[in-house]
Amino acid sequence: MTRTLVEAWFGNAYARLHPRLQKLHRRDGVLRGPVEVRVAHGIGGLIGQRLRRKLGLPPPGPGHVLEVRIRHEPGRMVWERRFDDGASAFASVFFPVDHFPDGYWRETGGPFELHLGVVLDDDGGWHWRTRRVRWRGLPFPKWLLPRVVAHKRFHHGTYDFAVSVRMPGLGEVVGYSGRLLPVEDATSTPR
Repeated sequence: MTRTLVEAWFGNAYARLHPRLQKLHRRDGVLRGPVEVRVAHGIGGLIGQRLRRKLGLPPPGPGHVLEVRIRHEPGRMVWERRFDDGASAFASVFFPVDHFPDGYWRETGGPFELHLGVVLDDDGGWHWRTRRVRWRGLPFPKWLLPRVVAHKRFHHGTYDFAVSVRMPGLGEVVGYSGRLLPVEDATSTPR
């Protein structure tokens, strides 16, 4: 069996991932479950609402259902996210650069390109760390750099994740989080 990009990128550190994260990245997979979308208030909310729409996120609030389809293809990994049975959607394509721990993943989707490093935690979780952001091919100046704070882990049988976009001086402007189940494990959508 050939190794996926994720296995090859992590090398020996792949064994540090939670067994369920390892399984998820050994083959294609589907996750599904409830999510909440957050948007800031005030000036941060104006920026957050624009980003929310550009990213294809549904309106703020709990009660949304997210389905994520993960495909491992030659040279890239694709994450397709569908909210509320297709009411809104967006996809990201991840390209590995070098290898863990000094390498990063280049995420593209829409007008944004993120360079994301990875930090592993003691319970087998995976935290993304923003290194660079480009918008329509142009680099963001460091002092304006939005930070993507994101993590994923399996906890008590669910895939727990959170994504937060933070702006200097404003904090979180938009974010979403949830608890998903691999579709093969779900007898019904968790509520």
